[in-house]
Amino acid sequence: MRIRRLLHFAIWSCAIAFWSATAQAAISCSVTPSGFTSVYDPAAALPTDNVSSVTINCLRAVGDPGTTTYSLAANNGVNRAGQTNRARSAAGGLIRYDVYKDAARAVLWGPSARGADMTGTISFGTGTSASMTLPYYSRISAGQVAAAGSYTDTVTVTLTYSGTRIVTNTFPVLILVSPSCQFSTPPGTLAFTYASFQVAAANASTPFATLCTSGLPYTLSLDTTSGTLLGISYTLALSASASTGTGAAQAFSVNGSIAGGQAGTCATGTCTASNVHTLMITY
Repeated sequence: MRIRRLLHFAIWSCAIAFWSATAQAAISCSVTPSGFTSVYDPAAALPTDNVSSVTINCLRAVGDPGTTTYSLAANNGVNRAGQTNRARSAAGGLIRYDVYKDAARAVLWGPSARGADMTGTISFGTGTSASMTLPYYSRISAGQVAAAGSYTDTVTVTLTYSGTRIVTNTFPVLILVSPSCQFSTPPGTLAFTYASFQVAAANASTPFATLCTSGLPYTLSLDTTSGTLLGISYTLALSASASTGTGAAQAFSVNGSIAGGQAGTCATGTCTASNVHTLMITY
């Protein structure tokens, strides 16, 4: 009798162990973020914005819960400075950027010390798989000094679901800065006042300013450096013919001169005339 009772107990114990293993089948999720690529113009007056997304895919077995809550966090990338995201170029230059949870770019997405996680619930309904795609928003602030080139970063996202299960993935950040030059202040009118046969030369000047990508060499030139108005010859020159961009406005001038002793061809007491010249930036 003792042997039969021990055998019955062993069979019952195995049945309990089998039931427990079946009940513990767990929901499995993965996270796949798409990165973002942005073209940044340091001379632009407004910030540069992009929209991207991250997708959560989950599987469950029959008998698992029909929903699972999730929390999705993002770190500050590999080039962080404290809580600031930064992309880095091969030359060591840096561009600051941020990622946000909302389209208004009012709530940062990141570690709790910096922003807030994305949170919610994934519902399977009657199926065994579920997917959710969430947008996130990036912004590169205007007015940063950056040399032309490619700037990269890698951000890690961490998905926590079913209370304690954790999975991570990364997304790439690529910011492209193209070489650019423009006249931030165009030249004005170069105005001369000249009297026939005056002894001294007449001089005039008009300022202008350029705004070029940091580290970018460029040259300045005029379509011509001389001309004639009302029979009076004049010459033109630039205060500089070449420079290197700094990412900030750089001041120059167009200078003109009329040599003394010229008669001119004015038939009345006062005459006026004008020519148009072209100022060029080459880079």
